[in-house]
Amino acid sequence: MILSELVQLLDRSSTTLTETEQGALLRRIELARNNVFNESFWATNVDVAGIFRDIGGSIKPMPQDILLRAIPDKHGGGRCYPLVYAISVALASSEFAIDQVCAKLGALCPSKESDMESAAMFKRSLEDLHTSYLATDVSKPIRHVKFEDAIGILMNSTNTTMIAMHTEVHSMLLGVTRKGNSTGWHFYDPNFAVATFTSGNALLEAANKFFQRFAVIYEAKMKGERPAFNLFQIDADKVSRIGSDYNLTVADLVKPETLPETVTSDHNIGTFLRDAAQLTGSATFGAQPELLEALRL
Repeated sequence: MILSELVQLLDRSSTTLTETEQGALLRRIELARNNVFNESFWATNVDVAGIFRDIGGSIKPMPQDILLRAIPDKHGGGRCYPLVYAISVALASSEFAIDQVCAKLGALCPSKESDMESAAMFKRSLEDLHTSYLATDVSKPIRHVKFEDAIGILMNSTNTTMIAMHTEVHSMLLGVTRKGNSTGWHFYDPNFAVATFTSGNALLEAANKFFQRFAVIYEAKMKGERPAFNLFQIDADKVSRIGSDYNLTVADLVKPETLPETVTSDHNIGTFLRDAAQLTGSATFGAQPELLEALRL
């Protein structure tokens, strides 16, 4: 039975079903709703990926809602802010490290106990990073600028550079990696994917198309007719050493081992940064129904 039929059955039979039967039917409705959400959500991600691929971008899907639906966030919204800092570590490290974060998100499945344990550890690490004053200490405010000016900062840099872009409700990442003769230009939105381009101009063109849809949704303040963001330059090396529970560091989030494997192995704690400060969390924006609605063609 499809979702609408299950809901109608519950409405018609709510007074005649036993508590056990109602519970079983409600569970089927929940599973059906999850299936509908997943189909719509992945279709949306394909649509967004098309924006970047049309301009030659390489895409690694990494939607945070996989994590949030595995281990629901009691505060609502997403974990875009700490994910941005974690991905800055992966990008500064290697493409292999990006794949490891992607795999950790993609493998989360609430039907498997082992994955639930990994999801809980991942989410706790993100929560610790979100409330860490060290995350602010290892990032340097730049200024409030238009997106194209942010790209200009990357173009003028001579080393690997990571820049967090914040609005009141969302965080994203811009980056350029310079390794030998290879240069990659990156855009990361935690709701969707990491997109990598071969030139800063291609990144600018793709992001302009992206923000035609999302600047208003993400509440970006406008300078003239162009969206602008609060920029912070991230020291990815220092971020990698910020610690959390289980003697994990941010660097552990981008390694091939699962988090339970890392915790149970002979973990070399080494030098890491840790704090117990709890800051007021800012609003965050997950891929909720209004986001899906905004993308429907």
